[in-house]
Amino acid sequence: PDAVFEHTETKQKVFFELFGYWNRNAVFQRVELLERDFEHLVILGVSRKLRVSEDVASDDFPGKILVYTSSISAHSLKQKLDELCSIA
Repeated sequence: PDAVFEHTETKQKVFFELFGYWNRNAVFQRVELLERDFEHLVILGVSRKLRVSEDVASDDFPGKILVYTSSISAHSLKQKLDELCSIA
């Protein structure tokens, strides 16, 4: 992962991986890999230029996909983190 976030109270960890200008197939491959067997929560930050929707992740995906335009908003990232930690 590019970063690891840890909830201050629960100590729940959320891994963050950024996909900027990669091949969009790399995103689909990573989603499939994580859906198979990954025991941690994860957020994939995906550039809008890769034309990948947040809906790519199925119910088996252990996290969220955050689509960003030119840079990742700290507010948007915190929202995703809050959503994951509230359901974990």
